[in-house]
Amino acid sequence: MNSKLNRYLGLIITFSLILFTGCSNKDNQQNQGWKDNPDQQIKGKIKLWMDSDLIEAYSQVINDYQKLYPHVKVIIEAKNSNQIKREVAKDPSQAADVFLMNNTQVGSMADNGLLYPLRDQREQKIKVEQTDYASKAVTFKKNIYGYPMAMETSLLYYDRSKLKKQDVKNWDNLTKQHNVIVNFDKLGTGLTFAPLFFKESSYLEVNEFSKLNNGAEILNWISSQKNNPHIISLDNSIESEFRLKQAAAVIASSKQYSSIKKILQNNLAVSFLPQLNIDNKTKLWKPFLIVKLWGVNQQTKYPKAAMSLANYLGNKDTQLKLFKLKGLIPTNQSAQNDEKVMNSPLVQQIFKCIKTSRIVIAPNYLNDNSFWLKMDQLIKDTYQGNIKSIDYSDNLKEIEKKLNR
Repeated sequence: MNSKLNRYLGLIITFSLILFTGCSNKDNQQNQGWKDNPDQQIKGKIKLWMDSDLIEAYSQVINDYQKLYPHVKVIIEAKNSNQIKREVAKDPSQAADVFLMNNTQVGSMADNGLLYPLRDQREQKIKVEQTDYASKAVTFKKNIYGYPMAMETSLLYYDRSKLKKQDVKNWDNLTKQHNVIVNFDKLGTGLTFAPLFFKESSYLEVNEFSKLNNGAEILNWISSQKNNPHIISLDNSIESEFRLKQAAAVIASSKQYSSIKKILQNNLAVSFLPQLNIDNKTKLWKPFLIVKLWGVNQQTKYPKAAMSLANYLGNKDTQLKLFKLKGLIPTNQSAQNDEKVMNSPLVQQIFKCIKTSRIVIAPNYLNDNSFWLKMDQLIKDTYQGNIKSIDYSDNLKEIEKKLNR
């Protein structure tokens, strides 16, 4: 009788331990957010595209993923995330299964059947775990495409040993006596200046292209900056210590914060983009908020494996690792509440932009060729004096036609 009782009690204890362990695993999964179950034996050979400067930082993340999913082989290749739509469209069947991209490419890629939409639990995961602006940035025609992993925007960085806070509020005051680095005629100008061509809006609302008259006025202002002796038009070369020390301020992406910080150190301060005076009217310069995301190729042979990898690359823990290693700003709500993230002067300034509606989500429905490249060229040609002012309206009309979907 006693031996039977002991065996019975032993079974109860063993069963209880199994239940306890299962609950613990479930709790851990809930803490990390919903994820695929490795027990599903997910298999596949996945090609992964990302920017070359991120490969080293993601190598350990990929190793950790493959320990959880030993039947998935991941091959990493370097590709420019700003040009993913073009690369995937060349031959979707030969493109990567998972790729890093900007939310500005979501609409045109979705329309062309290049992106896998998220459904059910995966869709709910994004809505629950991500900030509202990150979720909105990757939503197109009521469908969510991809896993947000970081956000970028343009900010004003200035040398506090040369400038005071009040000096950087207004563009005319800022550039009257001090050199300012800003990209007027290099690749990527559209992301900096395109917001000026949109009606001012709150950060969760992207309005239509502004009236042509306003557009012409903005181009007139851009053209006038060529004669400003305090403008230094540079792109990535702002990271040159010599160039940066020639200036008192620079307008650059949030991803360049670390490089600028290394040069200016404790003299670095971060601010809103300055107000502009255009046609004798004050205009707020609201930068675009770009959301970087992991997209999945709709023609992948291994959708489960591709989705599980994209999910893992965009989870809270991975976002925090990339913030630590590369300064990429998390979009995951829980990651944003991390003490180190909250204490970053850069993150604090971006949160101020969001809180005060001094930022706008970058539209995800504008086609690469019909908008961004043409806007880049228009701003460059205007600044360099290659377009006459009487032709501004015609150039804007050409772009505006492409926006009427």
